Amino acid sequence: MEEYLKVSEVIDWQHPKIMECAKQISLGCATPIAIAKVCFEWVRDEICHSFDYQMNPLTCRASDVLQIFSVNEKITWQLKSIDSRL
Repeated sequence: MEEYLKVSEVIDWQHPKIMECAKQISLGCATPIAIAKVCFEWVRDEICHSFDYQMNPLTCRASDVLQIFSVNEKITWQLKSIDSRL
């Protein structure tokens, strides 16, 4: 299992932003399996993978994906806020 959990240039799961996001997602989880499940499901359900959605920029590292996701979420929230005022 250790082979699959190694940090690399692409798999930067120990990046501070990734760690903070994982902590927020897994609040209330009692076991490592529960944490893995909610983190997997959050990524599956919340992250639009740039290649699948033909989005730019094309991201690779987890920290890059999270950065783009955060920016997109902020823009989406702002647009919804504007729409609600119209």
